Parts: sequence; C-alpha cells; structure tokens
Amino acid sequence: MKKDYLFNKLLTNISNGSIISMFLANAISKETAHNQYILFTKINSEARKIINNMLSEYFDKTLCSNQIIDADMVLLLSNLIRTYQQVKQKYIKSNLSIYDLLQYIDFHFKDLTLEKMASHFSFTPNYLSYLIKKETGISFKELVIKTKLNYACEFIKNTNIPIYKVAEKVGYNNLGFFYKKFKSIYGLSPNDYRKKNNN
Repeated sequence: MKKDYLFNKLLTNISNGSIISMFLANAISKETAHNQYILFTKINSEARKIINNMLSEYFDKTLCSNQIIDADMVLLLSNLIRTYQQVKQKYIKSNLSIYDLLQYIDFHFKDLTLEKMASHFSFTPNYLSYLIKKETGISFKELVIKTKLNYACEFIKNTNIPIYKVAEKVGYNNLGFFYKKFKSIYGLSPNDYRKKNNN
C-alpha cells in the first residue's frame, strides 16, 4: 500500500485522535523519523478474519484484489482503534487514577519493566506507555529513571552507604551508567552531591 494512499484516504477515514491514528500519521510523515512500533498481543476474531482475507487476496490475485485489500486495511485499522477505545474505557471505568500508576512505580521501580506493569494493570504495553506520557508529560522510562534517582538522592543525603551500594539499591548494576544518569539530572556526581548536602 502506497504512503500517499494511506495518508490521503485511510487516515482521513479513521482519524479520530486515537493513539493508533496518531501513530500512523507520524509513521508515514516524511518530516518525522522514528523507530516506534505498536504491538497488539491479542486481536479479536474479526480482525483475524480481515487479515486472512487480505492475505488470500494478496496471494491469489483476482479482479479488484488491490481495492479489496485497501478496503480491508481500513476495516482492520478501524477494528484496532475500536479495540483500543474499549481498553481505554476499561481504564476509565475502573476508576484507576494516575496516582495508582505512580504509586505502583514507586513500589516496584527497582526492577520494573513496562511489560510487567502493563500485565499487572491488564493493559497493553503501548497503551500504558501512551497513558503515562499523556498524564505526566514524560515517558515510562524517564519516570522510572527519575524515581530511581530520587531514591538514590535520599540514600546519598541521609546515609553513609557507599555510592556503589546506593546504585545497587535503586536497581543499577552498572555503576558508570548510574553516575552518568545522576550527573545528567542533578549536574553533580553522586559524591559531589553528598558533599554538598552534608555541609
């Protein structure tokens, strides 16, 4: 399917501000470079039928096969957007707040992954990532790093634990990486931060 068709026809038909349509608009934009993807770990039977039909039309070409594939693509993406909206409604109806998500990160930051957290809340990783960015303005990864480093600061200021032990306590096994991240956020090395806050 050509990008021009996708942009001019498809996105016009399905654009609704959803994460999927925004992702597609970004993916085919000539001005934007990215390496993001959306992974659907579960799709419904209707989407499976549409995909099977597209494959049949592609590998066994007959009259109007291309037009049917194009129409099926609109149906497939519309189906995925509908599925996304249902997950979103589940989030809203569950009365789950961003505070609940942040609290979970606060308790599990040491070895937390997006996949683990998404599984805990019964979300897809992509939806959870989108939700956190929308509500906090920063990505899941940045949020976990900031949480780790906030705890590291508390250990550095209030204890005499060696810096390498502090790094381990907050989930960093690579001391060099810990130093680099710490300095990038606080402008000081962990040792200098300790000296400054002990005076």
